Amino acid sequence: SNLSLDFAKEKGDIEIQAANILALSNIYETQGDIKKALQYKNDYIATKDRALKYSDQKKMQLFQSLNELDKSQYVVQKLKIQNENSDLKLQKKNNQAYFLIFVTIGLVSVVVILFLQKKAKNKIFAELKAKTDQISALKDNVQVQNDHLNDVNNTKNKLFKIIAHDLKNPLSSIEAFTDLMLQDDVECSEEDKIVFLNLIKESATKASEILNDVLIWALNQEQPVDNKKLSIKSLVDEELKLLEIQASQKEISIHNTVDANLDVVTDKNKVATVLRNLISNAIKFSYSKGAITISAAVVDKFIQITVKDNGIGMTTEEMHNLFIVDYKKSKTGTNNEEGTGLGLVLCKDFVQKLGGKIIVSSELNQGSALSFTLPFDSGATEV
Repeated sequence: SNLSLDFAKEKGDIEIQAANILALSNIYETQGDIKKALQYKNDYIATKDRALKYSDQKKMQLFQSLNELDKSQYVVQKLKIQNENSDLKLQKKNNQAYFLIFVTIGLVSVVVILFLQKKAKNKIFAELKAKTDQISALKDNVQVQNDHLNDVNNTKNKLFKIIAHDLKNPLSSIEAFTDLMLQDDVECSEEDKIVFLNLIKESATKASEILNDVLIWALNQEQPVDNKKLSIKSLVDEELKLLEIQASQKEISIHNTVDANLDVVTDKNKVATVLRNLISNAIKFSYSKGAITISAAVVDKFIQITVKDNGIGMTTEEMHNLFIVDYKKSKTGTNNEEGTGLGLVLCKDFVQKLGGKIIVSSELNQGSALSFTLPFDSGATEV
């Protein structure tokens, strides 16, 4: 029992200690050692109390452990439920996110499709608008060309009427005086014959001038513009040589003030015709011993050539009707020179074909200034 007791104490087993102490108490009681037996009995009671307390502590610890375990299980269960709820919420959120992503992709797809459709429609509309504008432009061009052809046709018809009317008089005069000179029953003196011949010559000259103007106009309708670089001053000098006799007959001085370095790229023949007509008209309507000035200047990317005289000038009505084909505008010069009335019409036609315009400035009895413009190309090279 003592050995067992020592072993139980070493191991800390109170129940076995109590059983051994009780056994020793009973042994000493049997041997008659009441004191020892009582001592061990008291030890037994004390040990038993400690065993009960230890057992209670064990139970309490067990209870607490079980309680803690229950709490832990509850917490675990709660956490599990929370986790499941979180998973459900997360799954719900994921489902919502997937749904939103799907809806967003669908909306983006619809927007892209609508955008592409709108872009395609806009492209089609733009093409239709371009085609419409092109058709409209072509229609306008056709209308412009049609109007131009109508104007040309009307101008041609009016021109032919004027030519027929103007040719009729000189040809009738030639025919009448020729018949008169050929009649046997009419006696004509040498002086009368000279007078008749002069009249026939004047009529033939006038008819020739009319036909020459018509020929120039007809050639202008057929020939394209032939642009070349030329010196304006040199061209004016060339035309002045052709008009020298006409000017000297009236003792008119002509001054060419054009800069020798001023060149232009244009059609030489058409510009020469315009210059010749304007200078000839200036001589025709200048008084004896008058003066004519020819100048040129660059104005707004155009070269403006001006023929100015100090002759009889024009009224406002005459300036207004100066380029109207069907207006009977030909009037005699200061020495009763006659014209065909077609020269300025040809000038306007030529200048417009060259890309310019004619400008008229005049005051009655103070003289006139007729100008025409030509596109200026400062970078022109010799052709």
